[in-house]
Amino acid sequence: MAVILKDIMDIIEKRAPSYLAADFDNPGLLIGDENSSIDSILVSLDIDDKVIDEAVQKRCNLIVTHHPLIFHPFKSLKASNFKERLILRIVSSGINVYAAHTNLDSCKNGINDYLAHKLGLNDISILDDSYEDKLVKIAVYVPEGYEKKVQEALALADAGHIGKYSCCTFNAKGEGTFKPLEGTHPFIGEMGKIEHVKEVRVETIARESMLQSIIQSMLKAHPYEEPAYDVYPLKNSGVKYGFVRAGCLNPPITLSKLCLRVKDMLNIDSVNVVGNPDRIIKRVGLCSGDGAEFIPLAYRDGCDVFITGDIRYHDACDARDMGICIIDGGHFGTEHVYMKELASYIKDELKSRGLGQIDIALSQNNKDPINKV
Repeated sequence: MAVILKDIMDIIEKRAPSYLAADFDNPGLLIGDENSSIDSILVSLDIDDKVIDEAVQKRCNLIVTHHPLIFHPFKSLKASNFKERLILRIVSSGINVYAAHTNLDSCKNGINDYLAHKLGLNDISILDDSYEDKLVKIAVYVPEGYEKKVQEALALADAGHIGKYSCCTFNAKGEGTFKPLEGTHPFIGEMGKIEHVKEVRVETIARESMLQSIIQSMLKAHPYEEPAYDVYPLKNSGVKYGFVRAGCLNPPITLSKLCLRVKDMLNIDSVNVVGNPDRIIKRVGLCSGDGAEFIPLAYRDGCDVFITGDIRYHDACDARDMGICIIDGGHFGTEHVYMKELASYIKDELKSRGLGQIDIALSQNNKDPINKV
């Protein structure tokens, strides 16, 4: 049973909203048509010729990747250029390509959350603020007796979250007045007459990114033809997203034992390490992929070690001189491990939404291009 690509995109963007992507990034549908019928999906960190071969062999007409195949505009598509040749192969094979990149790094339950939890960290926090989803207040006026239906609609649309509490509203009774004009079909009152109605002002809080969908849900549940509502910007701190996670190990362990745990978590044979193997590690910072730029941030936070990939020589020297340990699990290693989780998430969401069962395969041909000899 085929599934429309747009529905699959909605599922991925529910976890990794596109607005979380860094300015330099290019996630989303890169090749294809969102109205395509998808029969089978291949999930891979990257795309190369072997991954395309695998997609063709398994008859997958959608490849979901972490790293975008297209980062910069093309002036032409020529088979003589390796990247352009890959794109031509994909198009001629009838394959769609979708990428979730930095938005998947920073989102809740994304790659870095996954790594922090798998590593066994406690009291996990976000060290960098790459994006803040600002908060707004919604106030809507509802005739008495209908406020519960509107409250439920707001909650189902994900409004009303304050800390670890949900379904939060404030309700105040009052009197509303209005006069239906020509061409209206009032729920209460008569055309041309001023009406006095007992109403309830329902207030709640919402993330700005969810505002339009919340308003649509509220309007659908509201009995009035033209509901009155207000939206106010708030000074309260919004929901923050970032790439870097930090947390504590309980109990603390040595750097050498943490290296073993990291290798097991990432299913890799070796890591590069900066620091004394016998040093006791309690506070851990991490960032998947290329996170060397965040070493000073982790140091200022008091992290004993920072786990990432792509550590260069001078990064290692700086970390040594600052006194923070480094575990380099590689770019591929720190990100590839999440692809199985992404495939499972898509499969579970398709089932829960009743969109059907389609084959979702994890690429076996996608390998780390860097070999240790």
